[in-house]
This record gives sequence, C-alpha cells and structure tokens, in this order.
Amino acid sequence: MVRRARVRLSLGRSLGVRRSARALGIAVLAVLVLLVLLYAVTVPRNIGDGGWTDGLVFVLITGLFAVAWYATGALAYALIGAGVSGTWLRGTRLRRRAGVRRTTIDLRTGDVRLDEDRTTLIATQPGGPARLEIPLRAGRLTLPADQLTALADALGDGFRDVADHLRTLAAQEAADPRPRST
Repeated sequence: MVRRARVRLSLGRSLGVRRSARALGIAVLAVLVLLVLLYAVTVPRNIGDGGWTDGLVFVLITGLFAVAWYATGALAYALIGAGVSGTWLRGTRLRRRAGVRRTTIDLRTGDVRLDEDRTTLIATQPGGPARLEIPLRAGRLTLPADQLTALADALGDGFRDVADHLRTLAAQEAADPRPRST
C-alpha cells in the first residue's frame, strides 16, 4: 500500500504563531498546576478550631481558587488548541483539527460545492453533521497553486465543475502569484 503525501493547507495561523501559542499554553498549564499545589499545601493547614467561621473561610477560599483554576484552564485550553489547529489533505480525505475536535471528510464520497461567490469550498459528509469550509480566496490572499491542484485532484470525476474551477484558480495563481495566506 502506497502512503499518500499529507498536504497542509495554508489556512489559519502561521507556524510561528502556532508554536508561540502552544508554548504559552503549556506555560499557563504549569501555572494551573502550581495553583492546585498551592491550594493543597496551604488551605487545609490554615483552618482553625473548626468553628463555623472557619468553614465559611474555607468555602470562600475554595471558591476563589476554583474561579482561578477555571480561568487558567480555559486559557490553557484555548492557547494549546490554537497551537495544534490546522487543515490537511491526505489522498481524498480532508481533515481539520481545531483544538481537540477533529473533522474528517472524504471528498470523493462527500458532498462538495462552491459558495455563491465561488471563493469557498464547502464539503459535507452525507448523513452526518460534519462540514468543512475551505476559503480559496479571502481578499487578496489565496491558497497556493499546488494546494489548489491537490484539492482538485482529490475530488476526482464526481465534482468536475468544482475541480475545473480549482484548476483555473491554480493556473491564475501560478501565472500571477498573490500574497500567500498564512
């Protein structure tokens, strides 16, 4: 079995932004671990003789820590998610990863069409809610010609009009390169 090359589509954030977000997310996750350790070490030891005021203080401190844990965890999740997001094409399978959520659509068996402006490729999986939108052009930015050609080749004969449009865009891009999307 021949393994097909994986093509990363030039959508979303640049490599530098993704690496920085991932590193910052890991640092924020480390702060979250330190907050949990700080809570575990300090709060239970500082409760007094067990009166009702100690219980109230314990609940208030635990509530404050819980808010800090939630905010720190949400920030870490968002940053790490931004660091691992991307869209790939391997053979006929188009896959988008956004955080921990992955969506995969086989372009030969799915429903593929262009939007009204013919600037976005919309792929949906039949019988399921999976949907991917791939912007072909956004303002002056466009996908590179090799990625447009790879998408057209993945479509095969089932969506000839869409594939022909992608090849036309690829030919225009090869003749007059525009600024690349990041």
